Amino acid sequence: MAMIVDQKKFMMVNQNHTLGKQHFTIAHELYHLFVQENFVSQKCKTGLFTNQADPEELKADLFAANLLLPEIGVSSLIPQEERKGNISAQTIFKIQQVYSVSVKATIFRLVELGFADNSYFETYQHGSTEKIRNLGYDTRLMYPGNQDLTLGDYAVMAQTLFQQEKISESVYLSYLNAVHIDPLQKIENGEE
Repeated sequence: MAMIVDQKKFMMVNQNHTLGKQHFTIAHELYHLFVQENFVSQKCKTGLFTNQADPEELKADLFAANLLLPEIGVSSLIPQEERKGNISAQTIFKIQQVYSVSVKATIFRLVELGFADNSYFETYQHGSTEKIRNLGYDTRLMYPGNQDLTLGDYAVMAQTLFQQEKISESVYLSYLNAVHIDPLQKIENGEE
């Protein structure tokens, strides 16, 4: 989800998604917040690419793929003998690891650049984590992460909205609770 409130830009990313998917989602939302004209806050489904019904969502997916998987960098990681549509698992996972994205985003970019076809989506739809591990790569991108991580001034913005009486106390507390902040909880050293 991305939104702009009082010219402040804000996004939320689902911590239950894999880290690779989260990285893609962040880049997707950056498009909405900094590139898209006349952006209206909304909840997004990222990574659908050509299956996106909304043209701005497709643009956001393409922006994310281009930002996170730059053509010159991706191309440099593909051995010459694999450039004609015979991309190996090692190459796919190496690119995925170098750019810290999902396997799906990696394959989409390879298809977009003409190095692979859509059959790779089916081939790597299941079992990628085991394949990655067996090749000696780190599997952390394949699991959820960043639980309870809040970056930026989310809590400050919530407090400001409450102090300006734009939101009620219960809404303010629910916003803080959403990021696992309990202002009524005692601090460990006994201070309040």
